[in-house]
Amino acid sequence: MTCHNEEGYIAQAVGSVLGQTAFDRVCEVLIVNDGSTDRSGDILEKLAAGNGKLRILTASGIGPSAARNLALAEAKGEFIAILDGDDVWTPGKLAAQLPVIESDPRIGLVYGDFHDFSKDDMSDRRLMRVRQFDAGMPDLLETFFVEGGPIIPSTTIIRAKVFETVEPFNTSLRLNEDAELFLRIAEQWCFQYVPGAHLFKRVHGRNLTARIDTQLPAAEFITAQFVQRNPKLKPYAPKRMARRYGRAGSDCLAKGERARALGYLRRAILLDPFLWHLYAYVLLALFPKRLGVSLRNVVRDALRFRRPRSSS
Repeated sequence: MTCHNEEGYIAQAVGSVLGQTAFDRVCEVLIVNDGSTDRSGDILEKLAAGNGKLRILTASGIGPSAARNLALAEAKGEFIAILDGDDVWTPGKLAAQLPVIESDPRIGLVYGDFHDFSKDDMSDRRLMRVRQFDAGMPDLLETFFVEGGPIIPSTTIIRAKVFETVEPFNTSLRLNEDAELFLRIAEQWCFQYVPGAHLFKRVHGRNLTARIDTQLPAAEFITAQFVQRNPKLKPYAPKRMARRYGRAGSDCLAKGERARALGYLRRAILLDPFLWHLYAYVLLALFPKRLGVSLRNVVRDALRFRRPRSSS
């Protein structure tokens, strides 16, 4: 776990780990207090004093990726689960996922759906379905490169042996560092989707990914990096970036920024003119603002709940 100035959330996050029905399987809980200047440190110390499995590591504002790497270097377990300090697991998260990753040594990572929410009582939670990958897919790398998941780190369990073959988080990346790591894992290991939304992901103004278009430079960099690493991915690069520009356009449309949305959608269509929903978003951008946003949400939900391709 990582924590940076999350005094209002960290106790609930830690509590969701301690409350796991499979907590007897947990050998340690490593929490990196990364330069917090609020009461987070005091809260963590009190929690650690009450449970021998909790260990607090201290850093001086090194950032999420470096903080996770610090914990990874200290971890002793056979499997590693990640949880951000403002998110919450359901009690059955580990019980649902551990048997799956233990069932097949080819599986390096398991993950699942999640809920996002912004209100403390979670009354506004929304189920977010993700793309389903399984260990039998012959083209995992290509599909994940183009489509993404999204795979949210706090939904994952990763086999510790993965980090004997793959470097940890790239600390030079401020955004999309999780997607970049998962792409490197996909080069050598299988993924397995586990049914069930066992994460509640908090959405607030501090989220770095609050605007999708801010992620585009990182997406461009990662695309070029992986084409260089894997020349077979080159034909897929335009399709990958078309989807990223399309999502940025959709997000701008939701924010009522029609001119910006049309610019991103135009770029996406030039990259991949066969993505039908891009034309739907362009059409919606021409509607009056309120109606366009409402219809955009209908299209978005239709795409989200479409069952993704998976092999058995």
